[in-house]
Amino acid sequence: MAIAAAVWREKRAREMDVALAWQIASLSRAKRLPPLKQLLKAKPAKALAGPELEQRRQEFAQMSQAANKFLEKRYGERRTET
Repeated sequence: MAIAAAVWREKRAREMDVALAWQIASLSRAKRLPPLKQLLKAKPAKALAGPELEQRRQEFAQMSQAANKFLEKRYGERRTET
């Protein structure tokens, strides 16, 4: 799971670098720069529903169980959700 997370982080970092390079190239060709507010505007997060929501909940439950097993093994105590 840690390796998969590292691979995901690296892929995400590459995607962000490509997007940044594209934006820099695009802005360098622009005659007028758009307002800074427009450039910094964040898109709202997409609400999950249906199978994707259930899949994310299952993934979270699996990660929580793995973390609890690790903590039990290492510290001899069980962590619960609060």
